[in-house]
Amino acid sequence: MSGDGTPAVSAEGLSKSFGSTRALQEVDLALLPGEVHALAGENGAGKSTFVKILAGATPPDAGRLLIQGTPARFVRVGDALEHGVVPIYQHLSLMPHLTVLENLTAFSLSQGSPWSRRPRRRGMEAQARLALRQVGLDLPLHRTVAGLTLAERQLIEIARGLLRQGILLVLDEPTAALNRAEASQLFAVVRALRERGWAVLFISHRLEEIEEIADRVSVLRDGRIILGGVGAAQLSRRQIVEALETHYNELVGELGITPRDSISVSLYTNQAYFDVTQAPAWSAALNDGKLRIPVEGLTGITSSLSQVLKHELAHSFIREITRNRCPAWLNEGIAQEVEARSTSSYGSRLARLYAAQRQVPLSALEGGWTNLSSAEASLAYAEGLAAVEYIRDTYGMSDVTRILKRLGEGAIASRSSARAMWAPRR
Repeated sequence: MSGDGTPAVSAEGLSKSFGSTRALQEVDLALLPGEVHALAGENGAGKSTFVKILAGATPPDAGRLLIQGTPARFVRVGDALEHGVVPIYQHLSLMPHLTVLENLTAFSLSQGSPWSRRPRRRGMEAQARLALRQVGLDLPLHRTVAGLTLAERQLIEIARGLLRQGILLVLDEPTAALNRAEASQLFAVVRALRERGWAVLFISHRLEEIEEIADRVSVLRDGRIILGGVGAAQLSRRQIVEALETHYNELVGELGITPRDSISVSLYTNQAYFDVTQAPAWSAALNDGKLRIPVEGLTGITSSLSQVLKHELAHSFIREITRNRCPAWLNEGIAQEVEARSTSSYGSRLARLYAAQRQVPLSALEGGWTNLSSAEASLAYAEGLAAVEYIRDTYGMSDVTRILKRLGEGAIASRSSARAMWAPRR
């Protein structure tokens, strides 16, 4: 193992196309000894192609691999193995009708393997038991693999890699079919290998696992590295920014208008500001146009958190468009509308209040809501959405855009009444 900071394996400018599909585009990645490097990305991002190139299963169209700083060219899987690259695929390569020992032997009968230097059966069995112990297994060597669990088979694959004295272990979605206890056992083995100086490439889309096991993270998208070698804790922050960028573009399309200035976003690691991830639970907080998003302990973007982020971004978006002239009920109503909420979620209570004319007047909901009780605030949310739904259903969302533009231009006075909002078009 290299101890001078030289990567165990590094990729420089790797590119690969299949017909018109560019699976990898100039990928650079350094895998260091004694480090777990996670590679994340959606299906079709290029992860499998990258693994196949590392394993010698397919050649790159351009770029190169370096093994401990020395260029290497793999034309077959055996070349990668001889250079110490040990891939563990989702579909394991063990032969189920053979014994544990026979699988280990079949893997290792090649030049340079410790097996070739220990031809006697007793020596082979001793090394096999040692390798199995190093991955936490205590199995009879003459037991057939067909009777083992998936987790046990996976660990045997890793034991085969140990017998080759490799430098890089490649784990392709290793926990996909494991339960939590089995995954924990695998992670213990990975940590032990890291302590022994192995480089580990951990392919996964499970963010909680990446945060638990990885030292660094790289993210592939459309064949390109969009996030290279950052600390695992930074991944969720990058995802927040990407989610906000996506929602921003959606809001431009849905509302038909673009803010003149940028919207400020702060990511923080304490609870000094309003926690927007708890919205829409009422907390008497005000959105002042700047998003303050807590990231401490956050492991990924769930669909519900993504909705909350869009809701909060909509508030800032509208404040910027209208120069802070938008009444609170309209701002809140639009934020709920673009979040794809519906007044149907409020049940029949709202209809009964309107029928009895006991609703809170919109004129009372134009400013801040900090003086409202929890029950009043819940009703205010519902009324804001109901008003926006009325505009949408009667005039279309283009009328919402018209109102926002008029507010931004100062054509409608700040804190305007509902009647002024719905004034006939000019």
